[in-house]
Amino acid sequence: MLIISVKTPYLKRPNGKFSVNQYHRSFFIPPLIYVALNSNIPSPEPDIASVILQILIFIHFIQSVAGNTSTKNDDSRIMFLLILSATAITVKLSNLFFVLSVCAILLIIKQKSLRLSKKQAFLRLGKLLALPALIIFIWSLRGILLSGCPLYPSTFGCIKVDWAVSINAVKNAANVVYSWALQPGKSPDQVLNSWAWFGPWFHGILTGYQVAIIYPIVISVLGAMISFLTYIFLPPKKTNKYFFLVPIPILISLLFWFGLAPDPRFANALFWMLPISMIIIIIAKILELSPRIRIGMIAVMFLIINADIALFFVQNPRTFPNIPVNGFMQIPSIKLTKNTTLSGINIWAPSKGNRCWDSKIPCTPYFDETLNFKNNIVFPEFTTGK
Repeated sequence: MLIISVKTPYLKRPNGKFSVNQYHRSFFIPPLIYVALNSNIPSPEPDIASVILQILIFIHFIQSVAGNTSTKNDDSRIMFLLILSATAITVKLSNLFFVLSVCAILLIIKQKSLRLSKKQAFLRLGKLLALPALIIFIWSLRGILLSGCPLYPSTFGCIKVDWAVSINAVKNAANVVYSWALQPGKSPDQVLNSWAWFGPWFHGILTGYQVAIIYPIVISVLGAMISFLTYIFLPPKKTNKYFFLVPIPILISLLFWFGLAPDPRFANALFWMLPISMIIIIIAKILELSPRIRIGMIAVMFLIINADIALFFVQNPRTFPNIPVNGFMQIPSIKLTKNTTLSGINIWAPSKGNRCWDSKIPCTPYFDETLNFKNNIVFPEFTTGK
C-alpha cells in the first residue's frame, strides 16, 4: 500500500510533452521501502503515519506547482492538500510548520495566479479552509477535554477549567520532550540551560543516522550546487519560477526542528524529501534536453539519491524476513493496583511503570487522593482539590 500511494505514471503524456510530475514520485519508492522494512509498522505510535502523510503532502505539493493547477478554477487538489495537512497535524504536532509552509505557498500562488479581489479571495479561502478547520477544531476540542489545552504540551490556548492540567505541569511536560530530544536521560534543568548537549547529540547523529540524515544532507548540498550550475550553463528556457519554492517548506521545518526538539524521529521524512526537492529544480531545467540524455540523467540522480538505502539493505540482508504480517502489535497487559480517593472513588494504577495501556478505567500512573467527580447533568467532570 505504501508503494501504490506513490506509483509512477507513464513516462510520456498523451500530448507528447514531459513534466516534472512524471518523475518525482519514483524517487520516494526506496525511502518507503526502507520505512516499511526497517520500522515497527504494527506499532500504534504515530511516527510511520506521519512519515507517509508528509510524503503524500509533498508529492501533491510538487504536482500543484509543476502542473500549474493554480491557474485553473479547480480547487480540488488544494482542498485535498489542506485536508491532508490538517490530518497530519492531528497525527503529530511536529508537522505544524511543514504543513503551514506548504499551504501558505500554494494559497499565495493561487491568489497571484487568479488575481481575485479581496472579497473574492476571502470567500474562496473560507471555502477551502472550512473542512480542515473543522478537523483541527475537533482535534483541539479533544485536547481541551483531556488537559484543558488544545495543543498539549503547548500552553497556547489553554483554558481554566476544573479538570485542566496546571500551566506549570504543561510547561514541565514540554521541557521534558525538548530535553529528551536533545539528550535522552537528562533532566530539563541539565539540558535546556546550556549547549553542553550539542556534542553528544551531534556525535549520535554522525554515528547512528548515516542513512536517514547524514547522506541526505550531503546529497542535498550537492544537489543545490548542481541546480545552480544547470541554471548558469544550460541554455536559457522559460522555467516555472515556483519550482524554487519547493525546498522552502522543508528548510523551514528543519529550522524549527533543530530549534525546538531535534530528535531524528521528530523530523519524520524531512531529510529524505530535502534532496528530492533539490532534484526537482534540476529536472525542471533538463526537460528540454533530448529524451535519452534526460532519462539518463534522471536515472543517475535516482541511483545517487538512494545509494545509501541500497547499501543499507546489502549490509543488512536479514531486514527483509522481518516484514510484519500479523497486524497491529499486541497491547501489553499489566498488573493494576486499586487506590481509593478521599471522596471514595476507586482509581486503578499500574503496579510498575507509568503506562496504563488498555487497562480498566479510570486509570492513572499518578494517583491523586484529592480527585473528585462532579456528576453534572450537562457535563460530568473530574476535579482535584478537597
